[in-house]
Amino acid sequence: MSCTAVGTEQPEDVLKLKDLQPFSQGAQRLVFQHPHRQDLLIKVMRREYVDSRFGPQGSFHNRHRRCRHYTLIMRELKEYLVACARSAECLPYMQEIVGLSHTDLGLGLVVRKVCGRDGLPAPSLSRLVRQGTFDDARAALLDRFLETMLDSDIVIDDLNPGNMVLGIDGTGAERFVLIDGAGSSTFIPLKGMVGAFNQWSKRRYFARLRAWIDEERRKTTAG
Repeated sequence: MSCTAVGTEQPEDVLKLKDLQPFSQGAQRLVFQHPHRQDLLIKVMRREYVDSRFGPQGSFHNRHRRCRHYTLIMRELKEYLVACARSAECLPYMQEIVGLSHTDLGLGLVVRKVCGRDGLPAPSLSRLVRQGTFDDARAALLDRFLETMLDSDIVIDDLNPGNMVLGIDGTGAERFVLIDGAGSSTFIPLKGMVGAFNQWSKRRYFARLRAWIDEERRKTTAG
């Protein structure tokens, strides 16, 4: 059996993503289907975001962060570890983190793909509401999701209808899952330090989310 010398990296060990079409994309990251595993996705940082925020034109604070642009990965990993350590009930409601992997687009966060009952990528809350398939049963599932998040120590920095999807669990039952937005983006992580402030912040997110749902339902009814 041959071994690779410590500190070296064989080209074949780096996942090739540059020529692939992203599975999805946001302002900060690109999400790719794992080249070798259909059940996994890889999140990598967008070069435009990295250059604008952490390059020569970025703020002094960002340019001197110890993890620089990988701070986003660090936040997500931290909240997943918090769930593992202190809020096990919350884990089924968070996208599973599998590990880290080197890619030709930089370090990537490998996560479990969340699928719906049809085996396709799970639909977002935004899609369900706008398609008119967010019924009372699914509203109850969302309430359960929000209650679990509120009772947990998880810090949420961005909760919007696109950050949660309706997947299925091991029994085939539907469940909302948070796929993005965990972690604190502030220099002083007050939400993680002060439980009451964290709960207050999450209640504000939940109230805005419910108001958005009500407004979209009114539009659908009026239409």
